Amino acid sequence: MRYFNLISDSDPKTIGVRNGVHQGEIKWSKFLNDKVQMDILEYFSLEKYRTNMNEVKPYDFEIEYVEAYKSAKLTDFFTFTPRLWGIEFLITENVKALLDKFCLPVHTYIPAQIYKKGKSYQYWALYIPYTYRLDSIDFKNTIFFKGSELSGKEYLQFDNVEDWNKNKVFGVEKLCLNNNFKRTLNLFKISFGGGGYYISESLKEAIGKAELTGIVIKEPKEPELIIE
Repeated sequence: MRYFNLISDSDPKTIGVRNGVHQGEIKWSKFLNDKVQMDILEYFSLEKYRTNMNEVKPYDFEIEYVEAYKSAKLTDFFTFTPRLWGIEFLITENVKALLDKFCLPVHTYIPAQIYKKGKSYQYWALYIPYTYRLDSIDFKNTIFFKGSELSGKEYLQFDNVEDWNKNKVFGVEKLCLNNNFKRTLNLFKISFGGGGYYISESLKEAIGKAELTGIVIKEPKEPELIIE
């Protein structure tokens, strides 16, 4: 199965803003309960994300108020600030309905409201707590590198994570996953070598057919993904 990188679109013509990073901001002061801010920030904290849970803990909140920047376009995949670990995008109902037809890792959809010019739009925060990390890497078949295209690359391989740990070479040319990877997934995230989100070819085609906006789908490079 072929996989592709899914990343946020930074083109101002598509997302409406020139910062290339996010289209709106969570406004905590607009929430009905001012204590919810701490609950949400704790739930999506970096410390918790690092535990790499493969489950969704119970929660009792919504993302009540995201203010779109004046020039922002309400794309199907909408980026925002501040960072909530495990959430990359707010998505429309159309995206949610499409993703529900595919095999995703453990996830949930948290209701979110985006406001623009006083009008409210229903979105969903796609929360995926688990990412593939060191224990999913086939080190013997993964190709690392030092240097760059400009200065020249020196390629290296390591027998195992212990061997890699002695060197800590972070450039990854080809990333090979081991049997810990669930091969039926159509969308997943890798937190190693700058991998990010990957989607299957069938999901790529479905997104293209639906003409969903706010993301770019690319051939994976540095690292190229290999599933043994």
